[in-house]
Amino acid sequence: MKQVLKKLLTIGISALIILGVLAWLSFRGGPVAENVIGGVRLLEESPKAIDLVASKSREQTATRILQPPERPYEGLSDPRWEWWKEMERKDLKFQFKMAVDFHGKFVDQDDEPVEGAAVSMTWTDLSATGTSKETALTDRNGLFGLTGRRGKSLGVDSIRKDGYYMARGGVRFSFEYAAFFDQRYHHPDPNNPVIFRLQKKGTPEPLIVREQERPAAAGQTASFPIGEGATVGVELLAKGRLGDKEWRARISVPGGGIQVTDEEFPFLAPESGYQPSLVVDHETPKPPAWVELYEGGVFFVRTPQGFGRVELKMIAGKDWMRLTSHLNPSESRNLECPAKGSSRQGVSPEWR
Repeated sequence: MKQVLKKLLTIGISALIILGVLAWLSFRGGPVAENVIGGVRLLEESPKAIDLVASKSREQTATRILQPPERPYEGLSDPRWEWWKEMERKDLKFQFKMAVDFHGKFVDQDDEPVEGAAVSMTWTDLSATGTSKETALTDRNGLFGLTGRRGKSLGVDSIRKDGYYMARGGVRFSFEYAAFFDQRYHHPDPNNPVIFRLQKKGTPEPLIVREQERPAAAGQTASFPIGEGATVGVELLAKGRLGDKEWRARISVPGGGIQVTDEEFPFLAPESGYQPSLVVDHETPKPPAWVELYEGGVFFVRTPQGFGRVELKMIAGKDWMRLTSHLNPSESRNLECPAKGSSRQGVSPEWR
């Protein structure tokens, strides 16, 4: 009899131990399962028991949303589409829950870091307004960053640093974190920050600044006076049509010379290299921030009155052309103009 009772007691204790272990495993959650979808490793925790005795209900924890790798887009055959479809199945708003990290760096024209530049960033998210904003300052190494945010895309809205111009050409200001097929798709790398360039301001001089507009007709020459005894002539050789790349013009400087430039900050005219006239067309080099809609370009000029630069703009097929000129009436080759709103010599807008 004692042996039977002892056996039953042993069985009961073993059963209690097993039940206790099972209950403990249920409350701590199961192991982490890994899935690889479209080349993206997704980590998904197993369901946790919330109330095993009363309701038996279970809560599924959210899938951790990882950004797909950065690689050339392969169209509809891109394996990352599998990841996209799986994420849409799990959460239709997943695009606005991506990790938005950003690493940037500011350098000047000599590639030296710029400290203390103020950067304003805005990203789209699921906040009440649909966007959030933050401002950062660059450190002594010119670095700034944004981490720990969630959203879909980020824009660098404004950059402020006293004593500098902001370079616009060749710089990206918008970055996408979810849509791998978007040209703006960005994969952050703290060891490879996005480079922004600033141009240190020099000493401006009073320039003769004029903005003029003239009728444009093929075979005719429009004359643009840019200072006393200084003129630029534009002969339209082919009016062309928008998008056909058949536009051509000859630009001349009577008694002086002209040469093309693709500098974003054409503030110092060269001493030599000028020719009396040149023919420009759709392939003529343009500055980095040039608007593709326009034909024309930016040119240094040497006139009987001094050095200058002119910007010619025309939309192919239209009936007008516009010329903006900056002329230094002294012997200086400095073409840096005072800031907008300050006093400038001889400002003469002419819209004819």
